[in-house]
Amino acid sequence: MNMNDQWKNFASRSPQFGQYYARIQQQPSWVTRFAILAGLFVIVVPILILVVAAVTIFALVFFVAAFFAKLINTISNLFNSSTYQKNTPAQANQANGGRKNVRVIRRDE
Repeated sequence: MNMNDQWKNFASRSPQFGQYYARIQQQPSWVTRFAILAGLFVIVVPILILVVAAVTIFALVFFVAAFFAKLINTISNLFNSSTYQKNTPAQANQANGGRKNVRVIRRDE
């Protein structure tokens, strides 16, 4: 006799669990399946809807913020074109290799 059979034997003969065990055994399997499915729909579907809504709102806010940041950057570059060109790495001061406030330790000496 395995553990499952022992549990069924104990539960069916127990004065505390016997009536509940018999009532559960009398239920048709489709009722149990329907109850589990309904429980899943009640719990999982609202959570799924909330997660999808949160991801959509996050993406929308992210892209709108990125658009405004790019717009502000473009407008500021129109008015400060000389400052913008000096800060680009391609046009940086070649004497120090584009570094600023950096201490270089030469190991080859």
